[in-house]
Amino acid sequence: MISSFFSYLLIPAFTLFLARDASLFSTNFSSFCGQPGRRLEFLLWCLVTGGYFCFSLRTLMRTFYNSRFSVLPAAGTLLYLISALLPYRPTSAPLLSLLHVVGSFCASVLLLLCLYLLAFRLCRKSPRRGMRCLLELAAASLFCIIAWSLTGIINTAMEICLIITASLQIPQFSLSSDSL
Repeated sequence: MISSFFSYLLIPAFTLFLARDASLFSTNFSSFCGQPGRRLEFLLWCLVTGGYFCFSLRTLMRTFYNSRFSVLPAAGTLLYLISALLPYRPTSAPLLSLLHVVGSFCASVLLLLCLYLLAFRLCRKSPRRGMRCLLELAAASLFCIIAWSLTGIINTAMEICLIITASLQIPQFSLSSDSL
């Protein structure tokens, strides 16, 4: 019940709220780090989403893979939180900004890797449900790749797409793990 509240309501709503007034294709969530009025809101969003994804994905990875890959969500969350704490000020702190971007990107890749691993495992257990998850992930990944190649930056639209896709897929894997 609490997981459904986080997945279906809190994280998507909080993500869309954070993105309010942002240009979807010319800015990204990192720009909120440098805005004093939005920094606390951004950090709270990072704690909520990062904590939920870490807890949920670690549990799922242990269930589907017997702890073999359960370190991936923790590593991604650590990178994600470190990146959130690093300032994103490319002109005044270029090295810290670079570390912020690299950490955020690697955290996103680890999140996607976890989701793909879960979807592939689900395909073996329940091909119909697993294929649906794989197709959703492929569509989100394709959208992100196209948006990145058109804009040249990791943008808000990509971040919204990835976070909401992950948030909506986690309960699907949880339901599947209950029937394993």
